[in-house]
Amino acid sequence: MDQSSSGPSRLSSTPQSHHAGEGSLSSTDKGKRKADGQPRPKNLQACDRCRTKKTKSENAEEDRLRLERSVSEFDHGGPSIIPRARSVLGLTPLRTTSSRREGPTAISYILHSTPTLPISYLTEYDEHNNLTMIMSPPESGNGYMQVTTQNQNPPSADPPSHVIEALNSPSWTEVVNRLVETFLVNVSPFIPIVTRGDMPEITQTLCHVMAAVAAARLNCPKEIFDCLNYIVTQEMYEQDTLSEPNKQNVQTLLVACLVDELALQNGSATPESVSRARLSAAIRLAQDLSMDQADGDEHEAEAGSRIWRCAVILDQWSAAKTGARPILPYTSLPTNVTLTPPSEKVAFFDHLFSLTLILSRVLAKVYGPNGINKIRSTELQDIRVKLLQWKEELPSSLNFKGSWSNLPSGILHLLHTTATFLLYRPFMRWSFICPPHIDLSLDIPVWLDLNPSTRQALEWAANQDELADLLLFGPYALGLMSLVQYHLYARRREWDGIVILGKFRETTIRWIEGWGEGRMPLQTSQLQVVSLLHACAQKAAKEGLSSYDLTSSRRGLNPTPGVLNRLPETTVHGVTFLRDPTHPKGGVLVATQKAASEIKDLPPDTVIIGGPPRVEPNIVLDSMTNITEPPEGTTSSASAANGNTTYGALGGTAVGFENITNPVNPQGEGRISMSSPDWEAIVSSLNYSLDGTQHGFNDN
Repeated sequence: MDQSSSGPSRLSSTPQSHHAGEGSLSSTDKGKRKADGQPRPKNLQACDRCRTKKTKSENAEEDRLRLERSVSEFDHGGPSIIPRARSVLGLTPLRTTSSRREGPTAISYILHSTPTLPISYLTEYDEHNNLTMIMSPPESGNGYMQVTTQNQNPPSADPPSHVIEALNSPSWTEVVNRLVETFLVNVSPFIPIVTRGDMPEITQTLCHVMAAVAAARLNCPKEIFDCLNYIVTQEMYEQDTLSEPNKQNVQTLLVACLVDELALQNGSATPESVSRARLSAAIRLAQDLSMDQADGDEHEAEAGSRIWRCAVILDQWSAAKTGARPILPYTSLPTNVTLTPPSEKVAFFDHLFSLTLILSRVLAKVYGPNGINKIRSTELQDIRVKLLQWKEELPSSLNFKGSWSNLPSGILHLLHTTATFLLYRPFMRWSFICPPHIDLSLDIPVWLDLNPSTRQALEWAANQDELADLLLFGPYALGLMSLVQYHLYARRREWDGIVILGKFRETTIRWIEGWGEGRMPLQTSQLQVVSLLHACAQKAAKEGLSSYDLTSSRRGLNPTPGVLNRLPETTVHGVTFLRDPTHPKGGVLVATQKAASEIKDLPPDTVIIGGPPRVEPNIVLDSMTNITEPPEGTTSSASAANGNTTYGALGGTAVGFENITNPVNPQGEGRISMSSPDWEAIVSSLNYSLDGTQHGFNDN
């Protein structure tokens, strides 16, 4: 019969031709195809008669069974290649590592752009935390820190035995209820994602995630936290919490972002990536529900506005901690917030939110993708004014009163000091070179406020073990406070800095031991920065030790795009702070001639520039009253080139100062002669003992 015919004529063919799966192979290999030298059965389908009658073809079924068999033989007999069809079942090997970036406000980045930290300690810190400094483009000074994380094994299909045991325990419900109550009493007042008024409509998953946050406290056994962490992860996955827009899902995701360890999962994603995905989903769902608009029913609008503010707070402070760009751009946020009448219940939250709005401007204007390249000086000054006003407008109940202040006032003080540090940090002009159009500087008045504020924050935290239970962004902020105190010693040799570092280091050790081994690995890693800084302080005075990796960049990592790190010979030991208790500002800065070439951009009256003069060897300055500089970057000016008449009289050379007063012998004995050929060596090695008396000229 004509095989080219179609329709009913085909139905009259012999049974052997009824089925596509039978018959001999043609010369074009219709029955089999070649793939990498291995035979692969062709796609099977029922014959026309069976499809027309909608019945099951027995021969097609036999062909299907033959294909099961052939795949099995292919797997066991052929090369060890996983068939493509099986890859979609999750049998493809997982990546062994994952990586993410940390930007200019992250602790890791700030440490690497701090010149006075010994490179050997930073190298050890990097290896322990899997950090790699990347400059892009090379030698530009701009870049990021790459964090590599070892992936964990995929989870088992069955829950761990301790989870099953906990769920079967008759006391499990009571444990969860107590932890939820702990959350409402100790966490909600500070960040009211869920309040007691929300409880009638709480879901089981939200209940469990609240309990999990409370279980992260020092006095809760690790096993309970592990159980709740596992349960929350499973329930969020099964309930599709990241996708369905309802208020409870938004709350669940936000509460899960309060403790970093709740993002620890088996799989390929890093905890920070998991947490950021949850926060991003929460913000998107909240926008879908118009929580950012405060529309609709008054009660629902109030609850939505409260939850939305919590999302903004978590977004901006998380961005600061990781150095990532905030999910919500600062332009989408209000410029000001209307503060409600003073009330113990809402005052803290209102002021925390208003401080967060100022932080959002700092992150956008100072640490955005373009750094400070496109910012006007007036914008920075406006942020500075807002930070000062925010502090002045605090109600008396939230005013920080020192080491024994209450928890709300202490937290606000800690975070306000953090925001202030982040604003001024790139403008420490001793360490960094700023564009000429920027006049913001970490000057003496700022330093005299920032330094004691950071010390008081650490002293307060040492008395607040409860702070370890309310994690939020505490470890990050405390790390920055510790860095300022390290700087106090590394730059000015003031022992107050290293003493408070040692004291607070004992506090962090107590917290870590209280959590128990392996319980809070992410928080522990952040707090270990304090121990790193304390160890670095032991070698901070040694000449030649710095954080500069000269193979990557001669100037080191920039604090933000648009600001350059100074050369190591300037920032590390080219400028020396000479302590003098009789001086109005505690001492003076003296720079070598070599360093002077780097620091001529500093404002007037910052440092004394030493070195033998070219002419008029008897010219000296009669007074040092207006020449000094304290801290890092203080804004006073290095070179007498900026309007100093004596500098001009000497033909543009650096000026030497003969009458440096010996604090022990004010009459002038022991003065340093400007004509000394060893001036630079003397200045580099000059030091004072702890009691403020002259220690002599020692090689450190």
